[in-house]
Amino acid sequence: MNEKIFFHLKNSIFGLYMRINFLLFLTLIITFSCSLNAEQEQNLNKAISFFFLSINRDLKLSIAASTHPLILRELKKESDEKLKSYLKPKQYIWTDAIIGKSKTNGAILHIQLKVAMINKDTYVKTSNRLRLYAISEDNGMNWYFVDYKIYESDYCNKFKRLI
Repeated sequence: MNEKIFFHLKNSIFGLYMRINFLLFLTLIITFSCSLNAEQEQNLNKAISFFFLSINRDLKLSIAASTHPLILRELKKESDEKLKSYLKPKQYIWTDAIIGKSKTNGAILHIQLKVAMINKDTYVKTSNRLRLYAISEDNGMNWYFVDYKIYESDYCNKFKRLI
């Protein structure tokens, strides 16, 4: 009889030990998988809303204000036409950004966004999402945006790409 109690006690302690380890492991995964804290995410959401409003209403100065300054400088250096082409009105309404990959290096944060697009003429949502990158160099206080074509091109050799 004592052996049965000892066996049951041993198994229940082992089971409790395994459950505690699993919960600790799960907590660590959840804690370290989130790359943004609440304040950084709130600032990013405000910046995304402002940038999308600027894009959707064709507000060129606001688009320029939300674009990473190094990108604007490189486009301007190349030609005025390149810069104007970058700021030209878009044929889609941008909406519903989903956070994709994210990387941090000290105070520098790079976030890949996947943006849903709706055709301005037909109001039909496209099946593909546009990739866009949000970049912060001050630990998430201010955010700038870079189109995926530019982020993945030689224009971005002025700063280190993290993604």
